[in-house]
Amino acid sequence: MARNFTGFLAGTSLVCATLLWGGGFVAVKNSLDFVPPIYMIALRFLAASILLSIIFFKQFKYITWTTVYRSFILSTFLFLAYVFQTVGILSTTAGKNAFLTTVYVILVPFIAWFFSRRNPGLHVF
Repeated sequence: MARNFTGFLAGTSLVCATLLWGGGFVAVKNSLDFVPPIYMIALRFLAASILLSIIFFKQFKYITWTTVYRSFILSTFLFLAYVFQTVGILSTTAGKNAFLTTVYVILVPFIAWFFSRRNPGLHVF
């Protein structure tokens, strides 16, 4: 009985995550009628920063300058990805934007293969 409930809970969680993720594209598309793309990104990053700062406040004492430096580099790439995605949704549908965004799932193993020179394995194909 517990096994069936666990499977049901897992499936339901995946459906909910998919609805929230997909709904985010529709919400952004509709919001861009009222808010410019850069403001939209700034609001999203600000809200996430505040929420995560509240949740992980006690972890701040473990932050080093190396962590700050690496975080700056990674967040720059994340910001650029959000800029391209948010500006791109202005000229297409939310569904097409979501599809193009998820192409990374297929491309990342091959890009890693190119840079690391290590075969990702048959499971990728």
